[in-house]
Amino acid sequence: ANDDGYAWCASFVCWCFQVVLAGRSVTFKRPTTPSAFGFIDWSLAQDKSTNTKMNPMNDIKRGDLVIFKFSHIGIAVSDAVDGKVQTVDGNTNAAGSREGNCVAKKTRPVTQVKARIRITV
Repeated sequence: ANDDGYAWCASFVCWCFQVVLAGRSVTFKRPTTPSAFGFIDWSLAQDKSTNTKMNPMNDIKRGDLVIFKFSHIGIAVSDAVDGKVQTVDGNTNAAGSREGNCVAKKTRPVTQVKARIRITV
């Protein structure tokens, strides 16, 4: 958590959307949820431009949003390989905490993934 006392992994992903979508027209509503699990509800409420898969195991591609079972979210920076996925996460640290102090690249087992969201546009 930061000095304000809230987890910011989902806020980091929302900020990434804000930066990437600046000046672009898309058919889905930009996410604004402060909750990792809230991204699942957000995606399910969108049109076909987002695709949600629960317990995706190795069906994770670079660019997918990865929601972990321990209420954390990151962005896949590689396809899942050999039961592991690399993500870039906000609010983490070298030990992999979901209550960290930085943005970092992490490698975690796909068995820890609750859902993946793929933007299809």
